[in-house]
Amino acid sequence: VNGNDPQLACEVLGYLFRRLTSDHGASRTQATKGLGLILAPSEDIEITNENHTQWLTQYISQFTHFALIKPVLVQFLRQALQIETNPARVSSYINFLSTQDCNESFVDLNELISDLSSVIIERHSVASYVLPGDDNVTLKNLLQIFCLYTQKAKENGEESYSIHQTYGNEYVIVSWATGEQCAMQPLVIHAAIVLLTYGPLEQYEPFNLLLNSWFPENMEHPRAYSPDTSETTSYLPDWMKLRMIRSNVARLVDAAIEKLEPPKLVLFIQSFGIPTSSISKLLHTLDKATILDPKLVVDSVLDKTYMIQLVEVQNKRGALGGETFVKAIEMQMPVVQDVEIKVDVDIKKQLPVLSKKQQAVPSEEEVVQHLNNLFNPHYQGNRNKIILSLIKSITFKKSTTETIFNYVKLVPINFTLPIVLQYNSFSTLFRLIFTPENTNQEKVDYVAQLLKVIPSKDNCTATILSQYIKNSSKSEVKMEIDIDPRNIIKSELITNKRYESILNCPDKLGEKLGKMLLENEAKARKDWTSSRLVVGRRIGDR
Repeated sequence: VNGNDPQLACEVLGYLFRRLTSDHGASRTQATKGLGLILAPSEDIEITNENHTQWLTQYISQFTHFALIKPVLVQFLRQALQIETNPARVSSYINFLSTQDCNESFVDLNELISDLSSVIIERHSVASYVLPGDDNVTLKNLLQIFCLYTQKAKENGEESYSIHQTYGNEYVIVSWATGEQCAMQPLVIHAAIVLLTYGPLEQYEPFNLLLNSWFPENMEHPRAYSPDTSETTSYLPDWMKLRMIRSNVARLVDAAIEKLEPPKLVLFIQSFGIPTSSISKLLHTLDKATILDPKLVVDSVLDKTYMIQLVEVQNKRGALGGETFVKAIEMQMPVVQDVEIKVDVDIKKQLPVLSKKQQAVPSEEEVVQHLNNLFNPHYQGNRNKIILSLIKSITFKKSTTETIFNYVKLVPINFTLPIVLQYNSFSTLFRLIFTPENTNQEKVDYVAQLLKVIPSKDNCTATILSQYIKNSSKSEVKMEIDIDPRNIIKSELITNKRYESILNCPDKLGEKLGKMLLENEAKARKDWTSSRLVVGRRIGDR
């Protein structure tokens, strides 16, 4: 590269410069390392993250054919600015382009400023990281070249018109109070003002020159005109005004707040990130606007309560003003009047006497019918509802437990088990039937038989039955002979033949068992005498 053949050197460097504009970050990194190795004055220098930009900041100016390669380098760096994401490289590109001699051609300077403005405005995330760098080097270089461009544009007013018309750029006619005019892109104007918002840099002359150019003191600010209609247009959109208000440059804040309409003032005061000094200026401006037209200002506030609280918070932060604004809002808010409620305690209305609705006690026939439906395999109704009805029947009439047990014990276990496993509410019914107060050997035997066929002992019904067995074993159960003729008759009612006939028709099992219970009750009364004979014989046999 450092040989005598400039063409070969330019071709090699041109290839690496072109790779700086690649869409792939790895290619750009490799090109940077390659340029560092080629242009380094010594072969012993190792390219690291700390010195990877030195090829541009130090080495390239020492290149033998720098004057020949410079136009190519500038062209590719301008393209790389729109792609590169590494802040250090972007900063080095901007610093190099901003410090080059741009006095030769206003056309080249205009193109360079357009590219730099695009980075500042359209690549805001990159610019906001690069501009407030160490010692504001990049910011100062940009301020210097933008200041130079503004002066050149004023000096070359006619040429600026022809340039923008030739390239078809969107532009406005900027006119200063001094009589100077030029054509300028709104993008460039916005970029120059954004650079000023990073101030103040009072000891830096280009900053002061650029600030005085766009926001002169004690002088009318520049005006912009549309080139087509010659009508006045604003080059300060709302987002730009908000950015100016957030800056620490007092002249920018005053220029942004000046001539703001009340709705915009109300909108800006609700924004975040505004310094206390700027909030004070906004509040004072709102107070003045409220004095001139209180209705317009108050109507611009949608949530009046929130706005009053917001002003109070800003005052606690140290902001001044807003008293007139808040009073106007409070006056427009509806007043809540105190209403006196008179209560005549002498007049008492007699409430109607409500009689408690007597709930009908379910009859034994209804209980049996419920049991028929419960154990009928073809029943399509709600069995949970039936179980709840049986539980209510027991609460009204304790003797219902015996009726239910006498029915259930006649039902084969293989018909009872599915109901027990499927419906947890059955456990409540069994809790009322199998109680320690009503324990007898028949119930204990039935419960023990049912527990043997329940597969899971974690079942809630199984838990209740197990507890019943446990309580029964602790208490002394007196083995007495049951000489109740009705029970004896009931035990004789179901013969093997009748049992088989019942099992052959499972769809009517519950209904038949219910009828048998009712029939048995009637027969028990008729056969009282015969039952005593049967009891006597059994006692004699024992």
